[in-house]
Amino acid sequence: MHCANKVVLRAMEPSDVNLIYDWENDSSEWASSSNYCPISYADIKRFVETSSADIYETRQMRQMVVDAVTGRRVGYVDMFDFDPFNMHGGVGVYIEKCSRNKGYASSAIDIFTNYLFDVLSLVTVIATIREDNKYSEKLFLSNGYQLVGSRKVWIRVGNKWFDEMIYQRVR
Repeated sequence: MHCANKVVLRAMEPSDVNLIYDWENDSSEWASSSNYCPISYADIKRFVETSSADIYETRQMRQMVVDAVTGRRVGYVDMFDFDPFNMHGGVGVYIEKCSRNKGYASSAIDIFTNYLFDVLSLVTVIATIREDNKYSEKLFLSNGYQLVGSRKVWIRVGNKWFDEMIYQRVR
């Protein structure tokens, strides 16, 4: 368990399944994630049950973001595309709508990125963000990430195309 002034990060528990199910199946959030259809309760339950599996096997990790004072679950952070040979991975964060703009995401990204560097010995971490997501751009820039490139016409939302911006933090 890691703590900063705002949040605690912890492993997912079976009691988190219902909340994660609600968050993952909120279709209004899909445009800013790689989710394009509902996820079954059984799949989320299985994901939570196997979340403590060996990271070197699964190549991913998710931790719950919990308010350090109230203990309320407010979101999660992810590491994906973990590459232990090249010592890098991708990072993402989700904070529930009613808890946004309160510093939770920034604290979570700070703690999680430092964990990835200090515990997993990663050398570089990336975040990919849709070009119009100014909140996430500000979040990652304020946590030491730098814009290093983009993928043109990469994300489609309805009939509109967006570039995907790539932010990187090097140890």
